[in-house]
Amino acid sequence: LPVLDRDGALVGLFGAEQALRAALRPPSTEAHVRDAEPPTPVSLVMQRVVPTVPSSAALPQLIAQVLAAPERAVVVLEEGRPLGIISDTTLTQHLLAPARSAWLAALHMPGQTHATLADGESASAGALADRSVPTLPEQAAQDDAIRALLDGEHERLIVTSADGRLAGVLTRRALLRALAQAAA
Repeated sequence: LPVLDRDGALVGLFGAEQALRAALRPPSTEAHVRDAEPPTPVSLVMQRVVPTVPSSAALPQLIAQVLAAPERAVVVLEEGRPLGIISDTTLTQHLLAPARSAWLAALHMPGQTHATLADGESASAGALADRSVPTLPEQAAQDDAIRALLDGEHERLIVTSADGRLAGVLTRRALLRALAQAAA
């Protein structure tokens, strides 16, 4: 959102990052003082139905999964445990020509078949997975999730169950929606 001064001149922008930073509770300075309300766990905010792909998936299957995913991102699993995420951005960064050109065309025309999409590429989902995406346990506090997303400049994080398996995904958008609902 544009931010204007009293004279109507643009002085800056207010976006998702600023909203999330503003929502963070300041750390308690006194160890013996507790908040009246317990922090919201990420399990109440995360998306539980998550598109996944096995780490052994070949590029054509991976591409089809990413194109079919609502947010154009899939979690890569190995024996039920998350390795990382592959998004449309990840594929754009890692594919080489001519597969990259075909991939970009597929993003603009998802219903079309692009024969050259996986030509010359043999990488598996496990090799392409972005492993820098943070993981948090499902009982972690919402503020911890906000910090993890902002500190690493991530759009999403992986939420795991107590046994390390995939429990869900938490995005900046989901956090903003939860904060807006709590404020209403």
